[in-house]
Amino acid sequence: MTDIETDMAHLRKCGMTFNERDWVDAGHVKTLYGYDPEGNVIEIQQCMPANGFTLEELKARADAA
Repeated sequence: MTDIETDMAHLRKCGMTFNERDWVDAGHVKTLYGYDPEGNVIEIQQCMPANGFTLEELKARADAA
């Protein structure tokens, strides 16, 4: 996920509901908790650049191994 704010709006349109606060911003990652239309808890994360866990960074580490 590269833009949690935009994706949150899209997910709401798809029937997801979210807790009262939008997301938890820990600096290196934004985490969002919500419920799908069937009531399952969903955790969504947006990794900030240069934290070592973006898909691009993980791929580069895997390719180097």
